[in-house]
Amino acid sequence: MAHTNLSTDQTSTFRPTRRTISPSLTFGTGPTPPLTKSIKTAKSKLDSMSEIGETESLRLQMAMDRVSKLMSTLSNLLKKASEIDSGIIQNIK
Repeated sequence: MAHTNLSTDQTSTFRPTRRTISPSLTFGTGPTPPLTKSIKTAKSKLDSMSEIGETESLRLQMAMDRVSKLMSTLSNLLKKASEIDSGIIQNIK
């Protein structure tokens, strides 16, 4: 790999750093144990948040169903009251 944009000092500085970092980055071997633990912890938290989210979603759906039923009941009551008013007015005429 040619480093045409780097000066000689920059190239010599870059190469040891690269050699120092490179051995710790082995691909295909999986994450290091502390990283694995962090991943498992994050997945566990995400799963628990997902379960809470599902519970909250179910509770919200149940509340929306109750509101819908209440609105339907109120609509039916208003319709019946209007029919009664119309019936009374027809009887007076």
